[in-house]
Amino acid sequence: MSAEHAQPTHRVNDTRRRILLAAARALARREAASMAEIAAEANITRGTLYRHFPGRETLVHALEAAANDEAGRRLAEANLDQVAVAEGLARTTRALVTVGADFVVLLRERRPPEPAFKAPLETLLERGRDEGQLRTDVSVATLVESLLALVAVCVRTGRQEGTGLEDMSATALRLFLTGARAADPA
Repeated sequence: MSAEHAQPTHRVNDTRRRILLAAARALARREAASMAEIAAEANITRGTLYRHFPGRETLVHALEAAANDEAGRRLAEANLDQVAVAEGLARTTRALVTVGADFVVLLRERRPPEPAFKAPLETLLERGRDEGQLRTDVSVATLVESLLALVAVCVRTGRQEGTGLEDMSATALRLFLTGARAADPA
């Protein structure tokens, strides 16, 4: 194909992004949404959808990558290393709830986050442990997975109940801190 007939990269990326957003919406409404339904949601033909994503599994992997990228970007923007642990946890929870609300279908599958996504969480939680604000009798890996599970539950149930993102975030954080707070020396 000659260069004059090739699609510009930005147009391909825009179409791909539109497909991913449409897939997230369609799969949030109905987990078994077909590729035809996803194409209709994106206002494209099935052929265009299959040119970008040859199958459903490819599409789901792309959604996972987009969610992990978005979560990583939001956590980086949260400047977790520059705020107190409590504020860092609040920012983390808000960021994850926001991403989870956009990619709720992935929360149903409970796939583990990418290592790059987990690193800022682990660092924040380690700092909380070092400063005596979080318990040390539970591994950081367990704390990370616990926080992610609570976010997932709060997003899934919050969407069903019509709860707003801030309330979902506050609930997930409260539940996490109740179980993660260091024991009072008595």
